[in-house]
Amino acid sequence: IIDAKRRQYEAEMGMLDRQKEAIDANYQLQYDYINATTKDETEKANKIAQLQAQKQAQDAEIDGKKREVAKRMATAEKTAAIASIIQSTAVAIAGALKYGPAAPPIIALIAAAGAVQLAAAANAPIPAYAKGTDNHKGGLFFAGDGGEPEYIKAPNKAGYWSASSTTLYS
Repeated sequence: IIDAKRRQYEAEMGMLDRQKEAIDANYQLQYDYINATTKDETEKANKIAQLQAQKQAQDAEIDGKKREVAKRMATAEKTAAIASIIQSTAVAIAGALKYGPAAPPIIALIAAAGAVQLAAAANAPIPAYAKGTDNHKGGLFFAGDGGEPEYIKAPNKAGYWSASSTTLYS
C-alpha cells in the first residue's frame, strides 16, 4: 500500500514540477515580449515588476502545494512505520505463546519493546535542513526547504542536488 501511495505522491510532485516549468517558460516568453515591444523604460520596468510579482505568487503557490504533498507522504510513511511496529510486535507475542508457562514475562518484554518503538515512531519529527547538515541519522527528511537546491550525499551513494522547493527524501 505504501508503495502505491509513494508512486501517487511522486506523480503529484512530478505534475507540480511540470507546472513550475510551464510557469518559468511562460515568464520568460512574457519577459522577452515586454523587452521587445515596450520602448518606454519606466513602463518596461513596471511591466517587468508586475510580471515578477505574478511569477513569485505562482511559485509560492506551487511550493505550498509541494509542501502539502510532502507532508501527506511523510504522514503516510510514518503511519506505515507505526503499523509495521504493531504487526511485528503482535507476531512476536504470538510466537512467544509457544513457551507456555514461561510466556507471560517474555510477552511483557516484547510488548514493552514494541511500546517503546511505537512511541519513538509516533513522536519522531521529520527533519528539515534549510541550512544543510552533515549528520542526518537516516530516514525521511525534507530538503530544498530554504528555497535553494541542496547537495545530498548519502554513504555509498552518488551525490545529487535537491529541488529548490521543499521536497521529501529518504
